[in-house]
Amino acid sequence: MSTLSETKRGNLALFGLIAAVLLPPAGIVICHIALSQSRQPASGSSRGMAIAGLIVGYVLTVAYVFFLVAATMMVAALEA
Repeated sequence: MSTLSETKRGNLALFGLIAAVLLPPAGIVICHIALSQSRQPASGSSRGMAIAGLIVGYVLTVAYVFFLVAATMMVAALEA
């Protein structure tokens, strides 16, 4: 049976995973908090969701930075 604190940790991990898709830097922060809380005993599946959110957040952040740099280089090439 899950306790209230387990449910809150699971909700935080789920919120972090969703935030990682919508706004990756915020999702990364939330998932790090959820991951640190999931190290407590009886964390359930919140640890897995927090790790998934971190992976998604970091991958999307790198992709956004890559596309931002590529777009900036394309604009600079067109102006030259």
